[in-house]
Amino acid sequence: MLGIVALLLFLSGIVIWLVQTQRRQAAVIQSQGEQVGAILERNQKMQQALVRLAPVEAQSKQPGQKLTPEEQRARAYAVLEKELGLSAGILAKEMPAKPRN
Repeated sequence: MLGIVALLLFLSGIVIWLVQTQRRQAAVIQSQGEQVGAILERNQKMQQALVRLAPVEAQSKQPGQKLTPEEQRARAYAVLEKELGLSAGILAKEMPAKPRN
């Protein structure tokens, strides 16, 4: 009888430990899923910025205004960062350099 009670207590302890471990793992998996989602969203925004860069760069140039290519690019980056909700300066930091002819 005492052996059965001890076995039941031992099994109850194992079940409780397994449930707690499973909950911790589920929380970690959820957190990782959120991080992956944030990375995917950021990458999509960066891709949109890359696709829209040339048209926005052309539109940012005002008639009669002389801008260097670097100033024109910086202005286009600022417009895209605002439109896409990206941090200021992130495009200049992370976009691939455009070769100049």
